[in-house]
Amino acid sequence: VPDGAQKDDEDMELMLTTTDIGDCIKAIAVAKQIIEADQSQDPFHGIDIEQWQSIFEDFEKYIAALGDPSSTEAEELQQINNHDKVYAIFDRGMDVNDCNA
Repeated sequence: VPDGAQKDDEDMELMLTTTDIGDCIKAIAVAKQIIEADQSQDPFHGIDIEQWQSIFEDFEKYIAALGDPSSTEAEELQQINNHDKVYAIFDRGMDVNDCNA
C-alpha cells in the first residue's frame, strides 16, 4: 500500500509462526514452575495451565502443518479449501470457532 493510502481490513495479514507458539509454550512452562514452587498460592486465579499447554501444543501442530505436507494435520487441512483453512486451524488447533470466539 503506498504511503498515505488506507488499507482495507481484508488486506491486512497476521504473521504467526511456530516460534511465536513455541514462546507461548515456554511461558506456560514458566507458569507451571511458579505453581509447583508454591502450591499454596494460585497466582493464575484458577486458570488451567495444563489445559492451555495442551491447546497451544495442538495449535502449534496445525501451524507447523502448513510447512510439512506429510503430517496428519496437513493431510486434514488439504481437504479444506484455502478460504477456510485459517478458520480450520483455529477451530482444530485451539477449539476456537465462531460459536465461542
